[in-house]
Amino acid sequence: MGINVNFYDELIYITNPTDTVTIQQLVDIIRAAENSIIGMNFDKIIDAAGKEDLGGGVSVGITLNLLGDWQVKFWQGNYTGVIKGGNLVGGKDGDPIAYTAGVQVVLLQSASATITGGNGGASVSEIVDGIFEKTGIVDDDSIKFSDVIKSIYSVARDRMNRIIKKL
Repeated sequence: MGINVNFYDELIYITNPTDTVTIQQLVDIIRAAENSIIGMNFDKIIDAAGKEDLGGGVSVGITLNLLGDWQVKFWQGNYTGVIKGGNLVGGKDGDPIAYTAGVQVVLLQSASATITGGNGGASVSEIVDGIFEKTGIVDDDSIKFSDVIKSIYSVARDRMNRIIKKL
């Protein structure tokens, strides 16, 4: 695996010919570097969490938080670099990816479950009311559950199509 940790530059280099890495690979290599003779002389590079068992063979994804000014930097070339298999956050000025000329980096993040707080956002009741209003569903005993799901799917599909067209 072409991943090198440079403590002096605070960069995790993805080297040629590697163009795709997983969060787990990054965690493994970085932890090994932190535990090396050289690495023990420097501050910690990452915090990582995840893989908690949710039951039924399902677990939480990994979130890797780059501390301080650390960033991931791909080798120079004309290609697409991919980081997948969890979430990569933190880094210099909140950017975990260092710029490399000619490289487009795709960072595939995920949010399987989120907890939000604060006084912004709709309540569950407001969301359900909005779904019924948007889909034209009448709240009475004659409605079938499958009709509700079809209507919700239709609205979600239309919304996603509008978002994709904007990209």
